[in-house]
Amino acid sequence: MTNIMTRLIKSVKDFAKDALTGETCFTLYPNTDYRRHVPNSAEEVMQRNWERVGQNMQSAIDKVGRQIRDSEMKGNSETVHIDKKT
Repeated sequence: MTNIMTRLIKSVKDFAKDALTGETCFTLYPNTDYRRHVPNSAEEVMQRNWERVGQNMQSAIDKVGRQIRDSEMKGNSETVHIDKKT
């Protein structure tokens, strides 16, 4: 614990020394553009949400399909057969 406190005190002293000599600089305007993560419009939000819904539905369909195929391959009598009605 003493080692951690010693390093912390040294860092604070070094920071204070650098700040007083003008070697430390704070940027008021960061280089990172955080607005790029904010959608431009409500339509864009809805588009993203519907895409996610579609992907989740496709994933669920694929999962059920795999379960049915696996069940049929194992010869389980609990397999549900769906008749296609046209």
